[in-house]
Amino acid sequence: MGSHRDLIMRRTRIVATIGPSSDDDKTLLSLLRAGVNVCRLNYSHGEPEQKTELYQRIRQLETELGQPTCILADLPGPKLRLGEFDGIHVLTMRKKVELHCGVEYMENASNEQLPVQYAGLSAELKKGDPVLLSDGLIRLKVLSSPGEPETLALRMEGAPSTRPAPIVDFERNSRRERLGSSKSMGYIARVTNF
Repeated sequence: MGSHRDLIMRRTRIVATIGPSSDDDKTLLSLLRAGVNVCRLNYSHGEPEQKTELYQRIRQLETELGQPTCILADLPGPKLRLGEFDGIHVLTMRKKVELHCGVEYMENASNEQLPVQYAGLSAELKKGDPVLLSDGLIRLKVLSSPGEPETLALRMEGAPSTRPAPIVDFERNSRRERLGSSKSMGYIARVTNF
């Protein structure tokens, strides 16, 4: 039986995020030779087709080296977009704001009421749930939810920002999931925020 150090090292895994600065064959080969066990592909950036090509190259290098390599497909969760409105409305800490679900455009939007394109948001959230805007820069907390696609009452809990809210792209996310699962990825990770 091996030493204590050997037992510890067998449990250690090195995960490398493969991106534009590390996705050429020379760098990938160098990483794999240096001991990388898991290649993480971030599906939040780039197109799924680019990841397919990268996946195939990693598998080819794996075969050339004769050592198994796990590929982790890190998938983005759904992101929702606020509806359209005129002007800039700065949310105030600890103040109530209503999100009007299923509204593409709101003429009378203010820092107390904003449109949300996704009609099903209210039905999916319950009192106490967090809602993140602008990739988490703005944190809201659900005060009440009627459980139907209606108005959702929230309270501002985090730092205000004038940056636009993230886009929702359910079709693109589901396409990424299909591509990730169809390539026999070692693992698929998905984080969901609203």
